[in-house]
Amino acid sequence: MNIWRNSIMTIIVIILFGWGIIALYEAQVQFAEIVKNPEPSWDNDFSNPDPCSNCHRRDTNVRFL
Repeated sequence: MNIWRNSIMTIIVIILFGWGIIALYEAQVQFAEIVKNPEPSWDNDFSNPDPCSNCHRRDTNVRFL
C-alpha cells in the first residue's frame, strides 16, 4: 500500500504545482495589461486635499431622544 500512497501523493503534488503555475501565469498576464495601460480606471480629484471630507459629515437634521 505504500506504493499506492506515494503515487497518489505524487499525482496530487503535480496537480497542485500545475495549479500554482497557472495562477502565476494569470497574475503575470494581468500585470502585463496594467503595464501596457497604466491609466487608472477611476477619476482622481487631486484638487480636494481631503478626499474623505464628505465621508464623515454630520447630518444636522437628525434628532436624538
